[in-house]
Amino acid sequence: IYPDVYYAGLSYVGHGLRVDVKYNLRKQWYTAVNNTNGELTYNTDDGRWDLAVDYRFATRYVFYFNWRNLTRSVADTYIGGRRLNYATAGSLINVGVRMDL
Repeated sequence: IYPDVYYAGLSYVGHGLRVDVKYNLRKQWYTAVNNTNGELTYNTDDGRWDLAVDYRFATRYVFYFNWRNLTRSVADTYIGGRRLNYATAGSLINVGVRMDL
């Protein structure tokens, strides 16, 4: 069973600079059903903010900065009304210089 997923974002592009801010939302989704008692295993809504910045400083070179899950959103899983798992994935940051061939 797959969750409904929604995306919204803003972008700026100009003078060699590109900035993207995006919000990704996965709505609550069910992952299993206990056939004995009918309890549902499900994950709660999961929203994440992402930021990406690229700056072209020469014809073939781009500085990039990507920060995924800015707010360190959590993954929260329940069986029936009981919490099964509460986990934070943390943030992921990538920084570097890319050469386009």
